[in-house]
Amino acid sequence: GSSSSTSVLRVVKLLKIVRLARIMAVLRSGKLDVLQDTTMRFAHMFGCEASFSFIVGFSKMVFVILWMNHLGACLWWSFLVATEENTDTGRAWHRDHAADFGIAAVLDSGNRDLDIYWYLAGLYWSVTTMFSGASTTPPRNSAEVIFSLGFVVFGMLFGSTLISAVAAMLVDFQLQRRERSTQWNKLRKFLKQHRVNCLLSLNIQRQVNERMEGETLMSFEDVPVLSLVSVHLRASLWHNIYAPVLSSHPFLALCDLFDDRFIKNLCSSAITSKVVHPGEELLRSGAEVSKTLILVAGTISYSQSYDRDSLNHIAPAKHLQVLPETWICEVALWCHWTARGLAETVSPGEVLSVAANSFIEVIQKHIEVSAIIQDYSSTLCRFVLNERLQLSDIASQNPIEGDHIICAMSDESRIQLSLPALTSLLSHISTDIRAELEAEVRNGKCYLTRDVEGHVLRVVHLVILRITQAPHLVCVKFGELSKDPNETYVEFSRVKLPGTKNRPGEMPKETVKRFLGDEFPMLKPFVTDALGGGEVEISEVSSERYNIPTRYVRTAFTVQVDDDVLHHSSCITVQHEPHEDPHLAAMEFFTWQPHESKCGTGVYGWVTEHELEKLVQIKENKRRRSVHYCV
Repeated sequence: GSSSSTSVLRVVKLLKIVRLARIMAVLRSGKLDVLQDTTMRFAHMFGCEASFSFIVGFSKMVFVILWMNHLGACLWWSFLVATEENTDTGRAWHRDHAADFGIAAVLDSGNRDLDIYWYLAGLYWSVTTMFSGASTTPPRNSAEVIFSLGFVVFGMLFGSTLISAVAAMLVDFQLQRRERSTQWNKLRKFLKQHRVNCLLSLNIQRQVNERMEGETLMSFEDVPVLSLVSVHLRASLWHNIYAPVLSSHPFLALCDLFDDRFIKNLCSSAITSKVVHPGEELLRSGAEVSKTLILVAGTISYSQSYDRDSLNHIAPAKHLQVLPETWICEVALWCHWTARGLAETVSPGEVLSVAANSFIEVIQKHIEVSAIIQDYSSTLCRFVLNERLQLSDIASQNPIEGDHIICAMSDESRIQLSLPALTSLLSHISTDIRAELEAEVRNGKCYLTRDVEGHVLRVVHLVILRITQAPHLVCVKFGELSKDPNETYVEFSRVKLPGTKNRPGEMPKETVKRFLGDEFPMLKPFVTDALGGGEVEISEVSSERYNIPTRYVRTAFTVQVDDDVLHHSSCITVQHEPHEDPHLAAMEFFTWQPHESKCGTGVYGWVTEHELEKLVQIKENKRRRSVHYCV
């Protein structure tokens, strides 16, 4: 009993079960796959991807051979230990070895050198028996004969499988090299026969080489067995693959929060996936476009020689390298669109297309979302016309922020889009704060959405008016005059550039015109026609009041005024106490309102850029001061 248990323990020790388990754990974790993918990318950069793939495959087979023979050596050793005392002929492998070389016949002698010898002897026996079917050490008893026959049969099966795998790998490698070599020979022969310029020939060969190295993606048509999958599972598969792509559009992601079946139906009914190859033309300038393209993988080269929008404005030429997750002709979903440039694939990849007609059919199935999408579409078209924008086929190059469109939508649409995010805040904020936030949403001061991580995000739109005067002076707001006509004091607050929040349904330029009429009526006639396109600045901070992230989208309009315009402002003199800031004491304040309507109007002053940076950092501190008007 003790002898057999000792033999079992020895077998476990020799087979290194724990080490094998660790190796299998590493293989299952995918770490080797990540390392191989990283190395393959480097090989692709140097144009030796096929050769490296062959070397990796060959190395794997060598490792399998060595590992299987290591197991064979361990089995040989364990067999010797198990049959050390039991032999029907009185002879055994280990005894003959000991007699031939004059060493101890004891297997577990404690001598490290002998242990290494026995392992190497077993490894040699395993290799010779597995691949040749015969060994220099023939079996000496019946048990060794049976053990050897079993190992020879296993070696024949393993060896034939291994040889066929190596042969297939070699043939595949040779075919790849032959196909590539044939294509290169044809290209060089063509260029030579047509006497193509040497420099042009080199450029052509370089580009062909770069585009031949890319890995071609598999399409659904390349996997015929997917046709056996049920319609429900196939729709789930498309949703799993392409829902993140469609959700990269902020407005569509909002619609999906409002109706969680919307993007799923888009994936199953409105999109088409296409695997593209280098050199394919996806877009041609001047062609009518009835679908939106989304680059899922690969690279596209886009050149825009002209940009004629509905206002016949022409933009300068643009040459862009389009990367994955870019929307192309996104405006085609919302209105009629004509391509502005040429787009062709540079590397193998995948392009997702959303047909406008199919998109409309899906919208019609979602009645509540339909009204919101119609509002978004009409607002976008109005936004383009009012702001006189020059558009591009590439969505990321357009001066249109999705937040701007949503901000200019109707009250009802903005509230509907904000409801899912507002509902999710029930357990995170108090009832009073939630009621205050809901009132702010319903009054059109903000709307709620979610960021890429799924957190609720409050979005506030502001229009900033930057009035400048030579040399390098900027008009800033210091506070407001008393709203009571019987009192003469200034309520100073934090220094800032003049501005206001967008109201529902307002475009940024409409907002700034309203603001000019309300706050700068004496200035409005001189600067309205000079308003250009606004510069958009986006920042995110945490709201102290609501304890949620807030995104501020500021559209800044810059106007420059001269001395003639300055005569229309009204100066006021502020009586400061001796301990007040001497800089403010020396400041000349003014308003842009007529004398008869100064109550509650803003108090402004001119500062340099350097002074503005310092003043905006001062915390808000409201104080009353007596004022006198200088007419």
